[in-house]
This record gives sequence, structure tokens and C-alpha cells, in this order.
Amino acid sequence: MKTNDDLLAELTGDSTQATKKDANLGALNAKLDEILFYVNVIKNSSVAKISTDEALTLLFTNQIIYLDTRDISITPHLMMRGIYEERLSKLIKQLVGDNDVYMDIGAGFGYYALLAGSEISPRGINFHLFEADENLITLLNKTLSVNGMAKYSRVNNMDMTDSDQAIDDYVSSNQIDRVDLVRIGVNGKEDVIYEGIRDTVHELPDMRVIIQFHFDQYSDPKAFFDLLRSDFEYIKTVPELGDSQEVVSYKELRSSHDGDIINLLLTNDAVEGFSI
Repeated sequence: MKTNDDLLAELTGDSTQATKKDANLGALNAKLDEILFYVNVIKNSSVAKISTDEALTLLFTNQIIYLDTRDISITPHLMMRGIYEERLSKLIKQLVGDNDVYMDIGAGFGYYALLAGSEISPRGINFHLFEADENLITLLNKTLSVNGMAKYSRVNNMDMTDSDQAIDDYVSSNQIDRVDLVRIGVNGKEDVIYEGIRDTVHELPDMRVIIQFHFDQYSDPKAFFDLLRSDFEYIKTVPELGDSQEVVSYKELRSSHDGDIINLLLTNDAVEGFSI
């Protein structure tokens, strides 16, 4: 005859087995998602040349982007693989959805805006994009138009490093009361841009920010990091290689990364459930 202890052991064993199966199924689904991601990367690497300096390519999201073929930073990656900064690309897609509002300061060709647009179901002006280069503005507008995002976007040909222009003023004058995700990437001028968005950061505490941090471009990178740290509860690194880390000091940030540039995710929530 089975004792109560025997029955309990059997029941516990079944529960453990179920838990293991759930864990294995979760791991399998995650691996399948990763395989599908790379299949999309491979199948979407197609290019059509429009003119001497202009080309179209298909992203891993099945979206079309106009590019300047003279560019040697992002264009080669998008033309050959349909993706750039893989980990950051995945993160942006994870952080937005439904009717979210996305802001991009240093929008360039519109790559990151497209990634956000692949997840957002717009019902108004959901995309606020800033770019100083008039040539890029032309390509950006074409990209938004061909992907059906133009009517949901406000494109601003503005140099936000100009002391007379600030994101805070833009948000106030346009009566924007919601921004879910902001990306800031302006070739080492992020410290200047950030000074002009701090009021918005304080007024919209749920807003998340992805900022490109240049160790060798700011007059005082430690002071800039400390400023970011004072405004947000959490700062996480988004490296292309290696593990993401939560950092609480500039020393910790510097020791976590030996390159010149790293993307940081700034939030007031712990951002649970996202893979970085």
C-alpha cells in the first residue's frame, strides 16, 4: 500500500516534470523566434539602386528604406543584411506597441522609426522625428511615405544642438502629453540635446529613453552620466556584444565597455520581461 509520503512524492514529481516541460517549451519557443529572426534577415537582404547616390533596400521587418549609397556607417549593413545594431533593433521593437508615441532625435534615414512603426498601431501623430541634414530629410520622407507612415509622422528639419531650439519647447508648443520612447543619437552631441529635454523627462516619468553615449566626445562624460543617473532609476547598457548590465556609476559603466560608444536604456521602471 502506498503511504501518504509516497503519494506526495509522486504528485511532487509530476509537478516538477510539468515545470520542466514548461521551461523547455519556453526555451524552444525562444530559440524558434531567434531562428525566424535570422531567416528574415537573410531573405530580406535585397537592394534596388535608384540613382548614383540612392538605393532602396528591404529590412528584416519587411519594410522598405531609402538610403544614400555614399554613407559608410549604416548603409552597408542595411544593404547587405537588412539590419543594423541588432540588439538595439530588437529592443526598440520590444519597447513599443499599440498606440505608443515614439520620438527620434537624429532620425537619419528613419531606420529606428521604421522599427518602432512595425509594432505601433498609429491613430494620430505617433512619430516625432528630428533630423538636421536636409539631404537625409528627403530620404526620410520617402521612406515614411512608402511604408504608409507619413500621415502619422511629424518630420522636423531642425538642429536640436542649436541653443535656441529644445525638445522641451517642441513638446510644450505642440501640447504633447505622452511620449513612450525617445531615441537620442546625434554623433556626440547627446549631452547638449539632453539638457533641452529634461523638463519633459521630469513631466513624463513613464517615458523611456535610449541614448547613444560617447565616452570621448563630451567635455565631462562623468558629469553627463551623473546627470542621467539623477533623472532615472535605472540605467542599462545595450551592447552589441556581451551581456547587458545595470550600472549605477560612471566608473561601473566605463569598466563594462572598452569601446568609444555604447547605447544606454534609461527608465524609471525595471523593464521586466525584455531581452537585452
